[in-house]
Amino acid sequence: MKSYGEKIIDEIVVAKILRSLTPKFEHVVAVIEESHDLFDFSFAELMSSLQAHEERLNISHEKNEEKAFQVKVDSS
Repeated sequence: MKSYGEKIIDEIVVAKILRSLTPKFEHVVAVIEESHDLFDFSFAELMSSLQAHEERLNISHEKNEEKAFQVKVDSS
């Protein structure tokens, strides 16, 4: 839309991104909407928040895999 000359403010972009996220980000979306004024929340801030959350999810997932592997090895 920007390439066609339409002016799009960050608030609209942030709101559209938040609406399009998968359910695993649902609680993060709720926190962002409640704690930030979307008019003052930039696209860059949103992306860094979402990336940080995804990294935490990946670390948690890796820890759970390690625990499952340890249990499987210990029970052999």
